[in-house]
Amino acid sequence: MCIPKLLLCCLLAAVLGPSTRAQDRAAPPGPRSQDLVRLHRDHVIGTSLDLAVRADAARANAFLAAVLLEVECLDAVFSNWREDTPVAALRRGETVTKAPPELIGLLQRAELLRLDTRGAFDVRIGGVSRLWREAVASGKPPASAALDQELAAMRSSGFTIEVAAGSIVPKGSLHLLLDGVAKGAILDAAIASARKACPDVVAALLDIGGDQLAFGAPSEGQKWQLGIADPKQPQDNRRVMLRVALGARAAATSGGYARGFELAGKHHSHILDPGFGQPATGALQATVLAADAATADALATAFCVLAPTESMAMARTTAGIDCLILDKDGKRHVTRGFQELLLSAVEATGGAAASVFQNGQELEITLELPKMDARRYERPYTAVWVENAAGEHVTTLAVWGRNRRWVSELTNWWKTDLSASDRVDAIGRASRGPGEYRLAWGGRDDLGMAVPAGDYTVVIEVSREHGAHTVARQTIRCGDSEQSAKIAGNRELAGASLRYGPRREDG
Repeated sequence: MCIPKLLLCCLLAAVLGPSTRAQDRAAPPGPRSQDLVRLHRDHVIGTSLDLAVRADAARANAFLAAVLLEVECLDAVFSNWREDTPVAALRRGETVTKAPPELIGLLQRAELLRLDTRGAFDVRIGGVSRLWREAVASGKPPASAALDQELAAMRSSGFTIEVAAGSIVPKGSLHLLLDGVAKGAILDAAIASARKACPDVVAALLDIGGDQLAFGAPSEGQKWQLGIADPKQPQDNRRVMLRVALGARAAATSGGYARGFELAGKHHSHILDPGFGQPATGALQATVLAADAATADALATAFCVLAPTESMAMARTTAGIDCLILDKDGKRHVTRGFQELLLSAVEATGGAAASVFQNGQELEITLELPKMDARRYERPYTAVWVENAAGEHVTTLAVWGRNRRWVSELTNWWKTDLSASDRVDAIGRASRGPGEYRLAWGGRDDLGMAVPAGDYTVVIEVSREHGAHTVARQTIRCGDSEQSAKIAGNRELAGASLRYGPRREDG
């Protein structure tokens, strides 16, 4: 724990607590202690946060308050993008005195993981990452000489930890990039801190950017269930590729498809191979199960660098580690332990009905919810649906908002019922940007029937407590040729883009 929290947690819980709307005061009692309360935040350490808590609303919000406080605290320690962090000081060649114990512990673990993965995971890769960011800005790949120079500087750099003095002494040109392990470490610390602050919470699952850590059980006799996204079809409304019984452990999923970059007309993974300084090509996606989230996070990163055979060999010989790796061709490599946890799987990637538009085309919607005060702001009640040229409802693509009682505030959408889906408590996927969501429609209505080519309107309705109720619409032609359109932002929607054309496979 970074700083004393009990008083601050109480203050945050007041902010995050139940609504004061008249409807809430008159509403029936909240969830029973054995029910799950689900909470969401966007723009948390550059991604999104989801929390499921087996508790009543007050305890769930207090638990979330403790989680957010620890996340904020550790972001000020681990972040590579802020100039006021110990990591930035080390980059400047400064010795960090009175170093936070969380940073000392993370660097010690990172060094062990570097040795265990034979260099496939290396937090010293920050300088190489900077070169690739500059390459994206210029539109040209890094020069070989510059890349070789940066790799040599990385290999000669390091750090010495003086535990007794609580100091970290940098060696050489040390450019730390903790992204591949910090999120997991934050998950571990946030759950530990929240459990200490709220000892009567018996079960919870925390998901930050597609990585998870859980304890307890969602209900008596049940286990937390994890869905694994298909990296070739990762849109939010796609059916998950498979489901596993996560139980009380951690999971991390890495891949270059969600946060990669485009250079010279080609998509590259943001995960870099420390051996060659190039974007990783070892795996399309890696999901790792472990006892703690930091280990799962780092190994999922390393397993995207290593060849699947190397990753599988390491997983089989490392106690407590199970994994699923998708190679570049989409073939699944699964440890025996992971296989035993499988609840269901879709054999063909994608899982969604084939498009009936011409030549297997589809309509893709990318939308973004704006950044607001993270302590009060939850993802608002949001519905996205499609209407035909006559203004008739064709299909619902997404409905977000866990409390069914308030979904009715989406008054334009309310006539359509929520669609059923296989239950999962979280989805393992590569981290995406904060507030960013992708949906796809393959040309079928809510009954699964094919619709003809023609003009269709995408409607995005948003209703937020302490905010506004907005509806945005945009018509696009589907069926003749590739089309694109934009939906302008408003108070509750940062904006959206529509693209009708051939189905794209990420990765």
